[in-house]
Amino acid sequence: MKRILLLIFICCGSIAVSNAQLITIAAARAMATGSVVTVRGVVLNGGELAGASTRYIYDGTGGLVIYGSNMSTLNRGDSVEATGTVAPYNNLFELNPVTTITVISTGNTLPTPSVQTIPSGFAESFEAHLVRFNNVTFTGSGTFAGNTNYSITDGTNTATIRIPNGNSLIGTSIPGGNVNVVGIVRTSRNALPLLRKSKHAAIVNTCSVAATAGIPMRALYSASKGAVLSLTQAMANDHLKDGVRVNC
Repeated sequence: MKRILLLIFICCGSIAVSNAQLITIAAARAMATGSVVTVRGVVLNGGELAGASTRYIYDGTGGLVIYGSNMSTLNRGDSVEATGTVAPYNNLFELNPVTTITVISTGNTLPTPSVQTIPSGFAESFEAHLVRFNNVTFTGSGTFAGNTNYSITDGTNTATIRIPNGNSLIGTSIPGGNVNVVGIVRTSRNALPLLRKSKHAAIVNTCSVAATAGIPMRALYSASKGAVLSLTQAMANDHLKDGVRVNC
């Protein structure tokens, strides 16, 4: 099964003059690393996703991450102009650092999420886009917690969604039937690029006693949870050097 991460999310800016010509996000994504570019887009997330220093923006041609110390006042729906350096980080396309950020307007309507399947929706072309997955189910039960990964499946493929701190889903029951999920796509090997920047990074995978105890009439579920347990143990070894704790 293919495991992918979907991040779920439930003013004023500084004005400065830049020598970089305004281009589309699609054009910016084609620029070489180290290029200084200026783009405009609508902010897709606030501080509830990836903290105060990271925002995803989208302009109709594409999406990207803007990263810097001047992001904390930006909210979903803000239309912004950003100037920064093209600096992909572990396959996640970023402007880092963003040296100038200008809020053009606030309260704008977010783009309509594109309806996708689990495999197609995680293509590179959808990075930093809002996407929607219909009729998927959660493989676990209980209630949602912050900074925790959860698995969803369409019956064939499996994806991982992350509920960050501050999300309105925290404390609510994990649905037992088919649901529709909307979030911002990341194709950068789960949350690792941002976690490596944190001093206290952790990945918590959702496992179950079914991974090690033979529960009757739960063969496929037990197999999936056994895979999660093995994956967690392997990831813990792989990312020890990065300072990222992985457990379940």
